[in-house]
Amino acid sequence: MHINSFFTKALILALFVFINSTSIFAQPKNFGDVSVLDFSSYNPEYDSTASAVVLFEKGEIEFDSDYNCILKIHKRIKILNDEGFEYGDIEVAIYNDAEQDVYGVKAVTYTLLPNGRIEENKLGRRDVFKTRVNEDYEVEKFTMPGLSSGVVIEYQYTKNMGNPFYLPDWRFHDYIPVLWSELDMIIPLSLNYQMIFKGKDKLFIHEATKLPGKVNNVSAQRVRLAKKDLPAVENLPYLINRDDHISEVFTQLNTIRIPGMNPRNYFKSWEDIAEELNNRGDFGGQKSNGAIQNQVKMLITDEMSNLDKVEAIYNYMINNFEWDGSYRLTTENGIRDTFQEKKGDTGDLNLLLVEMLREAGVKASPALLSTRANGTVLTEYSLISQFNMVVAAVEFGNSAFVVDVSSGLRSFRFPHPKILYRNAFVIREDDSYGWLTTIPIDKTYERMSMEYSLSDSSRITVKMIGNETGAFSGVKRQNVKSINFKQYWENEYKDLPGLVVDSANFENLQNLNKNVTYETTFSFDKDESFNLDQDVLYFQPLLFLKLEQNPFKKPTRELPIEFSYPYSIQQMVKVEIPDGYVVEELPESVNYMLPNGGGYYRFITGVTGNILTAVSTTSISQIYYSSEEYSAIKELFQAKVDATTGMVVLKKESPE
Repeated sequence: MHINSFFTKALILALFVFINSTSIFAQPKNFGDVSVLDFSSYNPEYDSTASAVVLFEKGEIEFDSDYNCILKIHKRIKILNDEGFEYGDIEVAIYNDAEQDVYGVKAVTYTLLPNGRIEENKLGRRDVFKTRVNEDYEVEKFTMPGLSSGVVIEYQYTKNMGNPFYLPDWRFHDYIPVLWSELDMIIPLSLNYQMIFKGKDKLFIHEATKLPGKVNNVSAQRVRLAKKDLPAVENLPYLINRDDHISEVFTQLNTIRIPGMNPRNYFKSWEDIAEELNNRGDFGGQKSNGAIQNQVKMLITDEMSNLDKVEAIYNYMINNFEWDGSYRLTTENGIRDTFQEKKGDTGDLNLLLVEMLREAGVKASPALLSTRANGTVLTEYSLISQFNMVVAAVEFGNSAFVVDVSSGLRSFRFPHPKILYRNAFVIREDDSYGWLTTIPIDKTYERMSMEYSLSDSSRITVKMIGNETGAFSGVKRQNVKSINFKQYWENEYKDLPGLVVDSANFENLQNLNKNVTYETTFSFDKDESFNLDQDVLYFQPLLFLKLEQNPFKKPTRELPIEFSYPYSIQQMVKVEIPDGYVVEELPESVNYMLPNGGGYYRFITGVTGNILTAVSTTSISQIYYSSEEYSAIKELFQAKVDATTGMVVLKKESPE
């Protein structure tokens, strides 16, 4: 009794010490203050799920007497396996316009030896390099010495950020787990910053206190922000933008009140931004000329509705103008030169579109947005740098939608997926503004039928007919436009052995208002195991249309599931059974429904005479599914894998 009680108490005490030491050793310590516990003070499950763990990361910010912002970074990472070596390659950007520089670089790799001693491998001064990327910025680089699995790396550097406008934002998350992330700032009271927090993780420390006395002869406050035990935020399948899901703090300089100088206000509201842009010559000051006006008159008639006018002008620009691939909020060349040259960036093309729509009597306005790759706009954070693109917003009564002529080869009813479900900042001619979510008008679906026979002993000949709309038709047009029709299918099914495309045709590739339809016939070699002399035959009816692997492999997921757009795909396959065989076994039918009407997967098979039919239908009716719905999404796609890879068993008929 006493012995068992002793061991129970000892075990509880050991667990308590481990838990608390983990919390303690996850917090920042002095550079070089490394102990044996640094090699194990993390969740052991990371050994199988992560390549490295950030033990702590701390940023310290202060201002010198000239109000230049100084950032000091101190970071310690445990490398768990070879894939974690990438975290030993450090790069620090240096922007020339801000007169930035990096100094005080220190870096050490620590190895725990079998005898319990910690060996240090220090970075040499000559191992720090500066590389010029372009005329705007350089990169300071160094690689941690002696990298191997199990080591702890630690580095520190100081960066002169520049004037008060360059106070850096801070990211708490990383691609690997972060046990502690902290930003500690000493800010003069003469500088007033707005701070915006992004992310669902709560701040573990959120303090703002006025410091006693003076710092560099001015009054100051200390702002300390910290989060702990943050999971990795990886690039996962069906995640539109990983950066939309990390915790960050953004800063914006509002006012400067330096003694002896007049106060300066730098804060801009959305109203200020709208008015400022309307007064700019490369934005609101752009007006049409006679050539643009005459072209609009040629495109529209009095009998047209506003929607018809939008369609006519959009189609004209899509078919006659070329996007140069660059994103801008304003016009660089001016809309008149853009009209003449028939080429430009997003600002050139879409501001020209706005003016042409206005000439046609349509209520149109420029709208700023951030593409999916650029990240989500925080509407409470009035800073124009959040946007990277301008489009046209069209308003009809109480309804509105966006139009973009840089996307190409798609109906105006379905904008490019990169701008779907984003917040667009609409700036009207009277300086008023509004927010508009970019939602497609048309739905996205594909209806496809495929027929083939198994009667040929060596080859399979396939006839395929399809009909696509929405995003699918846009992708098809883009992929087919620069190659001939047969080559498209040769590229699409290049892995089929002995592929020969006999015929191919597409309709409505240029008519953006109609669905793309296609029809093709091709043949390829049968699998050698499929021999018509055998008594029993096995085959997968969907052939190359099957889904072989579930894209959702992880057992759980902490991030939401995001589809680019809702869609529906129906694939109907008809197979002619060879003479002398009967169907012995079919894959089981499936009817899997997502909760709350979120979508479904259905698979149906049947046999009529010598024709086997299989119909696979996938419907995803939302773009966003919470992490709690992950298991259901995973099961839906697993149901599709199981159904489409299922075998049909044919058995040779016995002679009567």
